[in-house]
Amino acid sequence: MNILFASYVADPSASGRQRHAALCALGHEAKTFALDGYDTQAPLTRRARRLLARREFSSSAQAVLGERFVSSVAAAQADIVWVEKPLMLLPQYIDDARQRSPRSTFVCFQDDDPFGSREAEALSWRHFVAAIPLYDVHFVKKQANVEEFVFHGAKHALLFMHGVHTPYFYPRPHLPSTRGHDVLFVGTPLDHRVSYVEFLLRAAHVPLHVYGNSWQRKLVYWQHRARFHNSVAGDAYASLLSASKICLGFVSSSNRDEYSMRTFEIPGSGSFLLAERSPTHEQLFAEGVEAEFFSSAEECANKSMFYLRNDAARQRIARAGYERCARSGYLLTDRIRAALEDLQATLKA
Repeated sequence: MNILFASYVADPSASGRQRHAALCALGHEAKTFALDGYDTQAPLTRRARRLLARREFSSSAQAVLGERFVSSVAAAQADIVWVEKPLMLLPQYIDDARQRSPRSTFVCFQDDDPFGSREAEALSWRHFVAAIPLYDVHFVKKQANVEEFVFHGAKHALLFMHGVHTPYFYPRPHLPSTRGHDVLFVGTPLDHRVSYVEFLLRAAHVPLHVYGNSWQRKLVYWQHRARFHNSVAGDAYASLLSASKICLGFVSSSNRDEYSMRTFEIPGSGSFLLAERSPTHEQLFAEGVEAEFFSSAEECANKSMFYLRNDAARQRIARAGYERCARSGYLLTDRIRAALEDLQATLKA
């Protein structure tokens, strides 16, 4: 199919770039439209705008983005206009784009949760929520979102689950262990992750290393400075996963998540997944066979130390997790193919 793919694609390792690559790998012609770089004001200016004007984004930037989006849609006349997290895109421009390309199917992919409990982000979602009825189909991450999107006027809301982007995530046995860590977490200090990391480092003395932004705002960062590192992306991130012995998979409670991209990236890299216990994680991987799970900081610490002492068991589970991804259709190309099949079936019904 001919697809206009509107997403955040400036960063070569962005998840949108991965989905675009999967579409192309499946034989579709997918032209990109970048949503990046329109609201370039400094964080302090954006914060002032939010407080004083009750606006998250610059009106002039929204107008420029909207007009360029409409022009690109009109020129492409694509079978599918696939749009990802278009927070700055005003409903009027989506409506205009539909009129300029009436035969296109408008699809919105949403990985985050517009109805979660992150109050600081509430204002940034208002235009997106208002535009929900304008798309033909929404792909969302969780069942609760299916019901909420329909309540807010969605014609169709379908589940989409992430998968392994194999050009990045694959076992790298040639990497020396010095390129990784005994226990690794890559992510930001959201929700209960902070208290878990504090316990693992302070009380349990787990040899954990953390990579990610914004940890310098937390006391534990300064108390264990050598254990914290800048964020990593792309091939550097994938190599770090593959070279580490145990990789932690937290989920975000404020986003109501039961899995994350790490759920697939870690075993897809041939590494040992020690993830937060959730119904979805338990459905995806057999506990103690293909991955391990924890429900408390204490259980996370105990399992980390146990599997650091038991190389054979850890390597056996890591290998089984990798094989499960390949066997059960957890590759990103599998997920995208299934999503397009669901899309076509829904529109024909």
